[in-house]
Amino acid sequence: MKKIVPASFTVALFLALSFTGAGNPSPDRAAGWEPIGPNGGRMNALAANPADIDEVFALAASVPGRLFRTADGGKSWSKAAVLSMYAQDATVCPAAPDVLYAVSYDRLHKSKDRGTTWTEWSFRCKSFYPMGRIAVDSKNPKKVYIAGRSGGWMAVLSSSDEGRHWTLATLSQDSSNYNGNACDIVSSPSHPQVLYMGGYATVFGVSNLRIFKSSDRGKTWRNVTGDILQAGNAARALAVDPKNPERVFAGTDKGIYRSLSGGTTWQEVKGSAKSIAALSFDRTDSRVLYAGTGMYGTGPLACYKSSDGGSTWNNVAKSIGGGWITRIAAEGAKAFVSTNAGVYRSLNGGASWRASNTGIVASDITTMAVAPASPAVVFAEVQSIAFFKTLDGGKRWNRMPYFYRCESISRFAVHPADAKKVFILAGG
Repeated sequence: MKKIVPASFTVALFLALSFTGAGNPSPDRAAGWEPIGPNGGRMNALAANPADIDEVFALAASVPGRLFRTADGGKSWSKAAVLSMYAQDATVCPAAPDVLYAVSYDRLHKSKDRGTTWTEWSFRCKSFYPMGRIAVDSKNPKKVYIAGRSGGWMAVLSSSDEGRHWTLATLSQDSSNYNGNACDIVSSPSHPQVLYMGGYATVFGVSNLRIFKSSDRGKTWRNVTGDILQAGNAARALAVDPKNPERVFAGTDKGIYRSLSGGTTWQEVKGSAKSIAALSFDRTDSRVLYAGTGMYGTGPLACYKSSDGGSTWNNVAKSIGGGWITRIAAEGAKAFVSTNAGVYRSLNGGASWRASNTGIVASDITTMAVAPASPAVVFAEVQSIAFFKTLDGGKRWNRMPYFYRCESISRFAVHPADAKKVFILAGG
Protein backbone atom coordinates (compact mmCIF):
# COMPACT_ATOMS: atom_id res chain seq x y z
CA MET A 1 0.00 0.00 0.00
CA LYS A 2 1.32 3.43 -0.89
CA LYS A 3 1.87 5.69 2.07
CA ILE A 4 -0.42 8.70 2.45
CA VAL A 5 1.07 11.39 4.65
CA PRO A 6 -1.37 13.49 6.69
CA ALA A 7 -1.43 17.14 5.70
CA SER A 8 -0.48 19.90 8.10
CA PHE A 9 -3.69 21.56 9.28
CA THR A 10 -2.15 25.02 9.59
CA VAL A 11 -0.58 25.05 6.13
CA ALA A 12 -3.59 23.43 4.47
CA LEU A 13 -5.86 26.06 6.04
CA PHE A 14 -3.61 28.92 4.92
CA LEU A 15 -3.52 27.64 1.34
CA ALA A 16 -7.22 26.94 1.31
CA LEU A 17 -7.79 30.61 2.09
CA SER A 18 -5.15 31.79 -0.36
CA PHE A 19 -6.66 29.69 -3.17
CA THR A 20 -9.87 31.73 -3.20
CA GLY A 21 -11.32 34.74 -4.92
CA ALA A 22 -13.53 37.68 -4.09
CA GLY A 23 -17.22 37.99 -4.77
CA ASN A 24 -18.33 34.37 -4.32
CA PRO A 25 -19.88 33.24 -1.04
CA SER A 26 -19.17 29.52 -1.58
CA PRO A 27 -17.46 27.66 1.30
CA ASP A 28 -14.03 27.64 -0.34
CA ARG A 29 -13.75 31.33 -1.24
CA ALA A 30 -12.99 34.46 0.77
CA ALA A 31 -12.65 38.10 -0.25
CA GLY A 32 -9.20 39.23 -1.28
CA TRP A 33 -7.78 35.84 -2.23
CA GLU A 34 -7.35 34.05 -5.52
CA PRO A 35 -6.19 30.57 -6.59
CA ILE A 36 -2.55 30.32 -7.62
CA GLY A 37 -2.04 26.53 -7.89
CA PRO A 38 -0.31 24.22 -8.40
CA ASN A 39 -3.11 22.96 -10.63
CA GLY A 40 -4.40 19.45 -10.16
CA GLY A 41 -4.82 17.50 -6.95
CA ARG A 42 -6.02 14.14 -5.77
CA MET A 43 -9.11 12.96 -7.65
CA ASN A 44 -11.55 10.42 -6.22
CA ALA A 45 -13.58 9.97 -9.39
CA LEU A 46 -13.95 10.81 -13.06
CA ALA A 47 -17.20 10.60 -15.06
CA ALA A 48 -17.77 11.39 -18.72
CA ASN A 49 -21.01 12.40 -20.39
CA PRO A 50 -22.21 9.20 -22.12
CA ALA A 51 -23.27 11.26 -25.14
CA ASP A 52 -20.21 13.53 -25.34
CA ILE A 53 -16.71 12.43 -24.31
CA ASP A 54 -15.58 16.07 -24.34
CA GLU A 55 -17.71 16.77 -21.27
CA VAL A 56 -16.10 15.23 -18.20
CA PHE A 57 -16.57 15.70 -14.45
CA ALA A 58 -13.75 15.20 -11.92
CA LEU A 59 -14.36 14.83 -8.18
CA ALA A 60 -11.58 16.05 -5.92
CA ALA A 61 -10.69 14.32 -2.65
CA SER A 62 -11.29 17.50 -0.69
CA VAL A 63 -13.32 18.70 2.26
CA PRO A 64 -15.88 19.79 1.24
CA GLY A 65 -16.07 17.83 -2.00
CA ARG A 66 -15.29 19.85 -5.12
CA LEU A 67 -16.57 18.81 -8.52
CA PHE A 68 -14.89 20.18 -11.65
CA ARG A 69 -16.24 20.15 -15.21
CA THR A 70 -14.75 20.46 -18.66
CA ALA A 71 -16.82 20.95 -21.80
CA ASP A 72 -13.91 21.22 -24.23
CA GLY A 73 -12.25 17.85 -23.90
CA GLY A 74 -10.03 18.79 -20.97
CA LYS A 75 -8.46 21.98 -22.34
CA SER A 76 -9.88 23.89 -19.39
CA TRP A 77 -11.91 23.15 -16.28
CA SER A 78 -14.31 25.12 -14.11
CA LYS A 79 -15.73 24.36 -10.71
CA ALA A 80 -19.16 22.80 -11.18
CA ALA A 81 -20.07 22.43 -7.52
CA VAL A 82 -18.95 22.48 -3.92
CA LEU A 83 -20.76 19.68 -2.11
CA SER A 84 -21.67 19.85 1.55
CA MET A 85 -19.03 17.30 2.56
CA TYR A 86 -16.29 14.95 1.36
CA ALA A 87 -17.53 12.65 -1.42
CA GLN A 88 -16.17 9.24 -2.43
CA ASP A 89 -17.63 8.92 -5.92
CA ALA A 90 -19.60 10.70 -8.63
CA THR A 91 -21.19 9.55 -11.86
CA VAL A 92 -23.26 10.74 -14.82
CA CYS A 93 -26.54 8.94 -15.57
CA PRO A 94 -26.27 6.88 -18.76
CA ALA A 95 -29.88 7.58 -19.76
CA ALA A 96 -29.95 11.26 -18.73
CA PRO A 97 -26.64 13.15 -19.15
CA ASP A 98 -27.99 16.19 -17.29
CA VAL A 99 -28.30 14.08 -14.13
CA LEU A 100 -25.31 13.55 -11.83
CA TYR A 101 -25.02 11.64 -8.58
CA ALA A 102 -22.37 11.82 -5.87
CA VAL A 103 -22.11 9.80 -2.68
CA SER A 104 -20.62 10.87 0.64
CA TYR A 105 -20.49 9.42 4.14
CA ASP A 106 -24.21 9.40 4.91
CA ARG A 107 -26.03 10.88 1.95
CA LEU A 108 -26.66 10.89 -1.76
CA HIS A 109 -26.22 14.10 -3.74
CA LYS A 110 -28.14 14.61 -6.99
CA SER A 111 -28.05 17.30 -9.66
CA LYS A 112 -30.49 17.56 -12.56
CA ASP A 113 -28.68 20.42 -14.29
CA ARG A 114 -25.12 19.17 -14.86
CA GLY A 115 -23.96 20.07 -11.36
CA THR A 116 -25.29 23.62 -11.02
CA THR A 117 -27.72 22.85 -8.20
CA TRP A 118 -27.91 19.83 -5.88
CA THR A 119 -30.40 17.98 -3.69
CA GLU A 120 -29.38 15.68 -0.84
CA TRP A 121 -30.99 12.62 0.73
CA SER A 122 -29.69 10.94 3.85
CA PHE A 123 -29.35 7.19 4.35
CA ARG A 124 -27.84 7.31 7.86
CA CYS A 125 -30.79 5.45 9.35
CA LYS A 126 -29.81 2.33 7.40
CA SER A 127 -26.58 1.83 9.43
CA PHE A 128 -24.85 1.72 6.09
CA TYR A 129 -21.36 2.98 5.29
CA PRO A 130 -20.38 3.53 1.63
CA MET A 131 -17.03 1.87 0.98
CA GLY A 132 -16.98 1.74 -2.79
CA ARG A 133 -18.61 3.13 -5.90
CA ILE A 134 -22.02 4.23 -7.08
CA ALA A 135 -23.87 2.80 -10.09
CA VAL A 136 -26.94 4.05 -11.95
CA ASP A 137 -29.37 1.97 -13.98
CA SER A 138 -28.62 2.43 -17.69
CA LYS A 139 -32.32 2.86 -18.53
CA ASN A 140 -33.76 4.44 -15.37
CA PRO A 141 -31.95 7.52 -13.97
CA LYS A 142 -33.85 7.24 -10.68
CA LYS A 143 -32.50 3.76 -9.89
CA VAL A 144 -29.27 4.08 -7.91
CA TYR A 145 -26.95 1.56 -6.21
CA ILE A 146 -24.21 2.21 -3.65
CA ALA A 147 -21.62 -0.38 -2.63
CA GLY A 148 -20.60 -0.52 1.01
CA ARG A 149 -20.96 -2.42 4.25
CA SER A 150 -23.51 -2.79 7.01
CA GLY A 151 -22.93 -4.46 10.35
CA GLY A 152 -19.63 -5.92 9.16
CA TRP A 153 -21.07 -7.45 5.97
CA MET A 154 -20.70 -6.45 2.34
CA ALA A 155 -23.90 -4.65 1.39
CA VAL A 156 -25.68 -2.75 -1.37
CA LEU A 157 -27.98 0.18 -0.74
CA SER A 158 -30.44 0.82 -3.57
CA SER A 159 -33.10 3.39 -4.32
CA SER A 160 -35.77 3.43 -7.02
CA ASP A 161 -36.78 7.07 -6.47
CA GLU A 162 -33.46 8.93 -6.76
CA GLY A 163 -32.60 8.58 -3.06
CA ARG A 164 -35.83 9.43 -1.26
CA HIS A 165 -36.26 5.87 0.00
CA TRP A 166 -33.71 3.09 0.37
CA THR A 167 -33.54 -0.69 0.45
CA LEU A 168 -30.58 -2.45 2.07
CA ALA A 169 -29.33 -5.79 0.79
CA THR A 170 -26.74 -7.51 2.99
CA LEU A 171 -24.83 -10.11 1.04
CA SER A 172 -24.27 -13.68 2.23
CA GLN A 173 -24.15 -13.48 6.01
CA ASP A 174 -21.97 -16.50 6.64
CA SER A 175 -18.71 -16.44 8.57
CA SER A 176 -16.58 -16.53 5.43
CA ASN A 177 -17.97 -13.15 4.33
CA TYR A 178 -17.78 -11.30 7.64
CA ASN A 179 -15.78 -8.09 7.93
CA GLY A 180 -16.36 -7.41 4.27
CA ASN A 181 -15.63 -4.33 2.20
CA ALA A 182 -17.23 -3.53 -1.16
CA CYS A 183 -14.90 -1.79 -3.59
CA ASP A 184 -16.87 -1.48 -6.83
CA ILE A 185 -20.34 -1.97 -8.28
CA VAL A 186 -21.32 -1.89 -11.96
CA SER A 187 -24.60 -2.12 -13.85
CA SER A 188 -24.70 -3.76 -17.27
CA PRO A 189 -25.18 -1.04 -19.94
CA SER A 190 -27.24 -3.33 -22.19
CA HIS A 191 -29.08 -5.38 -19.56
CA PRO A 192 -29.65 -3.13 -16.51
CA GLN A 193 -31.16 -5.93 -14.46
CA VAL A 194 -27.64 -7.41 -14.25
CA LEU A 195 -25.20 -6.00 -11.68
CA TYR A 196 -21.85 -7.10 -10.30
CA MET A 197 -20.23 -6.06 -7.04
CA GLY A 198 -16.64 -6.78 -6.02
CA GLY A 199 -14.64 -6.46 -2.85
CA TYR A 200 -13.20 -8.68 -0.15
CA ALA A 201 -13.90 -10.26 3.22
CA THR A 202 -11.24 -10.38 5.93
CA VAL A 203 -10.86 -13.91 7.30
CA PHE A 204 -8.35 -14.42 10.15
CA GLY A 205 -6.64 -11.18 9.19
CA VAL A 206 -6.31 -12.07 5.50
CA SER A 207 -8.35 -10.44 2.73
CA ASN A 208 -10.34 -12.90 0.61
CA LEU A 209 -11.70 -11.75 -2.74
CA ARG A 210 -15.45 -11.76 -3.28
CA ILE A 211 -17.59 -11.05 -6.36
CA PHE A 212 -21.40 -11.07 -6.24
CA LYS A 213 -23.96 -10.88 -9.04
CA SER A 214 -27.60 -9.82 -9.21
CA SER A 215 -29.91 -10.62 -12.11
CA ASP A 216 -32.96 -8.79 -10.75
CA ARG A 217 -31.79 -5.17 -10.28
CA GLY A 218 -30.27 -5.80 -6.87
CA LYS A 219 -33.12 -7.61 -5.14
CA THR A 220 -31.11 -10.79 -4.67
CA TRP A 221 -27.39 -11.53 -4.95
CA ARG A 222 -25.31 -14.67 -5.35
CA ASN A 223 -21.61 -15.32 -4.92
CA VAL A 224 -19.89 -15.77 -8.29
CA THR A 225 -16.30 -15.61 -7.05
CA GLY A 226 -15.78 -19.11 -8.45
CA ASP A 227 -12.22 -20.13 -9.23
CA ILE A 228 -10.56 -16.72 -8.85
CA LEU A 229 -7.61 -16.75 -6.45
CA GLN A 230 -9.18 -15.56 -3.21
CA ALA A 231 -6.63 -15.59 -0.37
CA GLY A 232 -4.72 -12.35 -0.02
CA ASN A 233 -6.70 -10.84 -2.87
CA ALA A 234 -9.45 -8.26 -3.43
CA ALA A 235 -11.67 -7.32 -6.37
CA ARG A 236 -11.18 -3.56 -6.60
CA ALA A 237 -12.55 -2.81 -10.09
CA LEU A 238 -15.15 -4.35 -12.40
CA ALA A 239 -16.12 -3.69 -16.02
CA VAL A 240 -18.99 -5.16 -18.07
CA ASP A 241 -19.00 -5.32 -21.84
CA PRO A 242 -21.34 -2.55 -23.07
CA LYS A 243 -23.15 -5.05 -25.32
CA ASN A 244 -22.77 -8.38 -23.52
CA PRO A 245 -23.60 -8.71 -19.79
CA GLU A 246 -21.96 -12.15 -19.65
CA ARG A 247 -18.53 -10.73 -20.51
CA VAL A 248 -17.10 -9.16 -17.39
CA PHE A 249 -13.60 -8.28 -16.17
CA ALA A 250 -12.33 -8.02 -12.61
CA GLY A 251 -9.29 -6.02 -11.59
CA THR A 252 -7.71 -7.49 -8.48
CA ASP A 253 -4.61 -7.25 -6.32
CA LYS A 254 -3.28 -10.38 -8.04
CA GLY A 255 -4.11 -9.51 -11.65
CA ILE A 256 -6.94 -9.24 -14.16
CA TYR A 257 -9.58 -11.96 -14.49
CA ARG A 258 -12.10 -12.44 -17.29
CA SER A 259 -15.43 -14.25 -17.41
CA LEU A 260 -17.36 -15.03 -20.59
CA SER A 261 -20.18 -16.69 -18.68
CA GLY A 262 -21.50 -14.01 -16.38
CA GLY A 263 -19.24 -15.08 -13.53
CA THR A 264 -19.89 -18.81 -13.71
CA THR A 265 -16.24 -19.37 -14.55
CA TRP A 266 -13.22 -17.06 -14.56
CA GLN A 267 -9.86 -17.16 -16.30
CA GLU A 268 -6.80 -15.26 -15.22
CA VAL A 269 -5.37 -13.06 -17.96
CA LYS A 270 -1.83 -14.39 -18.18
CA GLY A 271 0.85 -11.76 -17.79
CA SER A 272 -1.62 -9.10 -16.66
CA ALA A 273 -0.63 -6.44 -14.18
CA LYS A 274 -1.30 -6.65 -10.46
CA SER A 275 -2.87 -4.11 -8.10
CA ILE A 276 -5.58 -3.08 -10.57
CA ALA A 277 -8.09 -0.58 -9.15
CA ALA A 278 -9.60 0.96 -12.31
CA LEU A 279 -11.09 -0.80 -15.34
CA SER A 280 -12.98 0.59 -18.31
CA PHE A 281 -14.18 -0.43 -21.75
CA ASP A 282 -13.85 1.91 -24.67
CA ARG A 283 -17.43 3.12 -25.10
CA THR A 284 -17.47 2.49 -28.85
CA ASP A 285 -15.26 -0.58 -29.18
CA SER A 286 -15.57 -3.42 -26.67
CA ARG A 287 -12.31 -4.93 -27.90
CA VAL A 288 -10.50 -2.02 -26.25
CA LEU A 289 -10.05 -1.85 -22.48
CA TYR A 290 -7.98 0.22 -20.07
CA ALA A 291 -6.77 -0.75 -16.60
CA GLY A 292 -5.01 1.32 -13.94
CA THR A 293 -3.08 0.47 -10.80
CA GLY A 294 -4.40 1.65 -7.45
CA MET A 295 -3.14 3.02 -4.17
CA TYR A 296 -2.71 -0.44 -2.66
CA GLY A 297 0.02 -1.35 -5.12
CA THR A 298 3.70 -1.24 -4.30
CA GLY A 299 5.12 -0.22 -7.67
CA PRO A 300 4.90 2.97 -9.73
CA LEU A 301 1.68 4.08 -11.40
CA ALA A 302 0.76 2.03 -14.46
CA CYS A 303 -2.00 2.33 -17.06
CA TYR A 304 -2.57 -0.67 -19.31
CA LYS A 305 -4.43 -0.93 -22.59
CA SER A 306 -5.72 -3.96 -24.42
CA SER A 307 -6.86 -3.85 -28.06
CA ASP A 308 -7.71 -7.53 -28.40
CA GLY A 309 -10.55 -7.97 -25.94
CA GLY A 310 -8.37 -8.27 -22.86
CA SER A 311 -6.08 -11.10 -23.95
CA THR A 312 -2.90 -8.98 -23.92
CA TRP A 313 -2.08 -5.69 -22.23
CA ASN A 314 0.56 -2.98 -22.73
CA ASN A 315 1.61 -0.30 -20.27
CA VAL A 316 0.80 3.12 -21.78
CA ALA A 317 1.31 5.18 -18.62
CA LYS A 318 4.20 7.31 -19.85
CA SER A 319 3.71 10.96 -18.80
CA ILE A 320 0.79 10.21 -16.46
CA GLY A 321 1.58 11.84 -13.13
CA GLY A 322 0.82 10.63 -9.65
CA GLY A 323 1.07 7.40 -7.72
CA TRP A 324 -2.21 5.69 -8.55
CA ILE A 325 -5.25 5.81 -10.86
CA THR A 326 -8.84 6.12 -9.64
CA ARG A 327 -10.96 6.18 -12.82
CA ILE A 328 -10.67 5.88 -16.61
CA ALA A 329 -12.99 7.02 -19.43
CA ALA A 330 -12.28 6.32 -23.10
CA GLU A 331 -13.93 6.66 -26.47
CA GLY A 332 -11.97 6.12 -29.65
CA ALA A 333 -8.79 8.21 -29.69
CA LYS A 334 -9.79 10.18 -26.58
CA ALA A 335 -9.10 8.90 -23.09
CA PHE A 336 -9.04 10.43 -19.61
CA VAL A 337 -7.60 9.13 -16.36
CA SER A 338 -7.92 10.56 -12.86
CA THR A 339 -5.05 10.08 -10.44
CA ASN A 340 -3.91 11.39 -7.09
CA ALA A 341 -2.14 14.15 -9.05
CA GLY A 342 -5.09 15.32 -11.16
CA VAL A 343 -6.52 14.51 -14.59
CA TYR A 344 -4.59 13.40 -17.68
CA ARG A 345 -5.87 13.03 -21.23
CA SER A 346 -4.80 11.30 -24.39
CA LEU A 347 -5.86 12.23 -27.91
CA ASN A 348 -4.24 9.23 -29.59
CA GLY A 349 -5.63 6.21 -27.81
CA GLY A 350 -3.15 6.22 -24.95
CA ALA A 351 0.01 6.53 -27.03
CA SER A 352 0.82 9.73 -25.15
CA TRP A 353 -0.70 11.71 -22.29
CA ARG A 354 -0.70 15.31 -21.10
CA ALA A 355 -1.86 16.89 -17.85
CA SER A 356 -5.37 18.29 -18.12
CA ASN A 357 -5.62 20.40 -14.98
CA THR A 358 -6.07 24.01 -16.06
CA GLY A 359 -8.70 25.34 -13.68
CA ILE A 360 -8.49 22.43 -11.24
CA VAL A 361 -7.08 23.79 -7.99
CA ALA A 362 -7.42 20.98 -5.47
CA SER A 363 -3.85 20.21 -4.45
CA ASP A 364 -3.27 19.08 -0.89
CA ILE A 365 -0.32 21.18 0.24
CA THR A 366 1.57 19.64 3.15
CA THR A 367 4.13 22.42 3.56
CA MET A 368 5.32 25.55 1.77
CA ALA A 369 7.84 28.37 2.02
CA VAL A 370 8.29 31.81 0.46
CA ALA A 371 11.79 33.11 -0.30
CA PRO A 372 12.35 36.13 2.01
CA ALA A 373 14.64 37.83 -0.50
CA SER A 374 12.40 37.10 -3.49
CA PRO A 375 8.69 36.89 -2.49
CA ALA A 376 7.67 35.72 -5.98
CA VAL A 377 9.65 32.52 -5.39
CA VAL A 378 7.50 29.95 -3.61
CA PHE A 379 8.15 26.29 -2.84
CA ALA A 380 5.36 23.82 -2.07
CA GLU A 381 5.05 20.10 -1.57
CA VAL A 382 1.84 18.50 -2.80
CA GLN A 383 0.90 15.44 -0.78
CA SER A 384 1.87 12.14 -2.39
CA ILE A 385 2.71 13.89 -5.69
CA ALA A 386 5.80 16.11 -5.93
CA PHE A 387 7.77 19.14 -4.86
CA PHE A 388 6.94 22.32 -6.84
CA LYS A 389 8.55 25.72 -7.35
CA THR A 390 7.29 28.97 -8.86
CA LEU A 391 9.42 31.98 -9.78
CA ASP A 392 6.54 34.33 -10.59
CA GLY A 393 4.17 34.15 -7.65
CA GLY A 394 2.24 31.14 -8.91
CA LYS A 395 1.62 31.99 -12.58
CA ARG A 396 3.72 29.00 -13.57
CA TRP A 397 4.76 26.06 -11.42
CA ASN A 398 7.62 23.70 -12.16
CA ARG A 399 7.82 20.19 -10.80
CA MET A 400 11.20 19.68 -9.18
CA PRO A 401 13.33 16.55 -9.64
CA TYR A 402 12.67 13.69 -7.25
CA PHE A 403 15.64 14.01 -4.93
CA TYR A 404 14.67 12.34 -1.66
CA ARG A 405 14.03 8.77 -0.60
CA CYS A 406 11.49 9.50 2.07
CA GLU A 407 7.87 9.82 1.02
CA SER A 408 7.33 13.33 2.35
CA ILE A 409 8.93 16.63 3.22
CA SER A 410 8.15 17.61 6.78
CA ARG A 411 9.38 21.20 6.52
CA PHE A 412 11.68 23.32 4.41
CA ALA A 413 13.12 26.82 4.64
CA VAL A 414 14.64 29.25 2.18
CA HIS A 415 17.85 31.16 2.95
CA PRO A 416 16.95 34.74 4.00
CA ALA A 417 19.33 36.29 1.47
CA ASP A 418 19.58 33.68 -1.30
CA ALA A 419 16.44 32.17 -2.85
CA LYS A 420 18.53 29.43 -4.48
CA LYS A 421 19.44 27.89 -1.15
CA VAL A 422 16.71 25.68 0.26
CA PHE A 423 16.92 23.51 3.38
CA ILE A 424 14.80 20.37 3.56
CA LEU A 425 13.62 18.35 6.56
CA ALA A 426 12.50 15.03 5.11
CA GLY A 427 10.73 12.26 6.98
CA GLY A 428 7.90 9.82 6.98
